[in-house]
Amino acid sequence: MTQRTKVVNLLTDYFETKGGVMTLREYDKQGDAPIRSMRVRQIFGSWNRMENIVRKADSRNSKPENFVPLTDIDEVIAERNAKLLAEYELIGAGSKAEEAPEEEAPEEVVVNEEKTPKPTTSANKTAKSS
Repeated sequence: MTQRTKVVNLLTDYFETKGGVMTLREYDKQGDAPIRSMRVRQIFGSWNRMENIVRKADSRNSKPENFVPLTDIDEVIAERNAKLLAEYELIGAGSKAEEAPEEEAPEEVVVNEEKTPKPTTSANKTAKSS
């Protein structure tokens, strides 16, 4: 793990406890900062660069709203399957009641079986005459 990565992890944890990424002035006012601001600027080149990197790292590590731990996944799958099965049964019951008896479709009657010639275009006429 590089020095920059260690500092990113350290600052990400610190900013989470404080409620968000701070500006340089806000950070300097804190008495419990884990690393001096001058050292952060030396490592990253500027405070703004550190802020951007910490925000990206935080967005990668954050869990989505619908996150389900793997230990609970079987329960969630069972609930979803039960819900889908109930919806399917309701839909199936509703469609059977609404179905009308099928009527036999009339047979198709073919009126004209002759093939009509395709119309020729002027490009076809010149190609044939050559």
